[in-house]
Order: sequence, then C-alpha cells, then structure tokens
Amino acid sequence: MRIKDFIAAAVGVTSIGFANFAAADCTKTHPAVGIVFTGGAGRVEAGLLALQNGHIAKLHISGTPSVPTALATQMGLSDAQIRQDISTDNAHDTEENGKNSAAWLKQHPACKAILYTEQFHMERASMWQRYWMQLDGVNIPLLTHAVPNQTPQQTNPSSQRTWKETLEPLARAIAQARINAAPPPQRHRRPLAPHFP
Repeated sequence: MRIKDFIAAAVGVTSIGFANFAAADCTKTHPAVGIVFTGGAGRVEAGLLALQNGHIAKLHISGTPSVPTALATQMGLSDAQIRQDISTDNAHDTEENGKNSAAWLKQHPACKAILYTEQFHMERASMWQRYWMQLDGVNIPLLTHAVPNQTPQQTNPSSQRTWKETLEPLARAIAQARINAAPPPQRHRRPLAPHFP
C-alpha cells in the first residue's frame, strides 16, 4: 500500500463524526476542555492562557505529577480555578499522554477537546489522542492548537520519523479498531496498539 493510502486511512477514519459535531455550539453543561501534552517549552503556558481567557472550562496537563501552581498564578488564574479546573497525570510518553487524557475526557463531559503541544509533536500526539479516544468511546471532536516549536528538535527523536514510520502502524491500528467493532461481542478483540519503530 502506498504512503498516500496510509495517510487517507489515518485521516479519514479518525475524522469520522467530526462533521456532526463541528457545528454544534458548546454549552454551559458540556463546555470545551483543553489537554496539554508536556515535554517542551510553551505547551503548558498555551493551555493555561486558554483557561484564563475562558476559551476552555477545564485543563488537563498530561505528563507532570503536580499542577504548576506558581506559573498558573503568575498567568492570572485564581486559586479556585487552579484547585477546581486543572488536573494532571504522570504520563511518561506520548502514548500514555493519549491514554490518560482519553480516560480523563471520559470522566469530564465536553462538547469538544483542544489539544496543545508543539508543532513538530502535534501530528503524532493528535493521532495517539484520537486512537485512545476511539478505543474509550469518547465521541467528541478533537481540535488542535499547535504551539510554535521551541524545543530543539534534534533532542526529540520522534520528530525525525518519516511519514511512513508514523502513519503506517496507526492506519493499521485504526482500521483494526473498526474491524473489531463490527463482530458480535463474543468475537470482540482489543485493537492492536500503534508501534513506532
């Protein structure tokens, strides 16, 4: 299969349902929420700024064991917002970011989620996030907010992956997830997780 076929499979499958939700207005009951994948400069700040400006109602920061209270305060967030509207998890890689964030989304109903990470990381991060959202049954649109690259990319091996290395395993995994959803429950199998060489 040619690389453009992998791209079509990954993008096409993960975008299912987006058109149905894109036009829906966020409500007070189910507002927009934000997710930050940590690991580079400017990512957490972008999420905190969106929360402070009211663009999102809650923010989940994946990849840090504690809330960055000092930074949040410096950016103008109140103590109440910091306590009630910011949560974290201790993910160690991009796959865990997606898995933990999808679990958080399942517990926090929203009309859409916005993912914040750096430009070079966004393609891989958003695919892992959509994969785990699909697996967990979180059927809301995922929007992306790419922060300008500030982390030296030579220190991030994932940024050097080719399109084929990134998309081929994800396309296979997403297609497998669709196949697994079709048979009767007794034949249900967990989809193969994407593997990055």
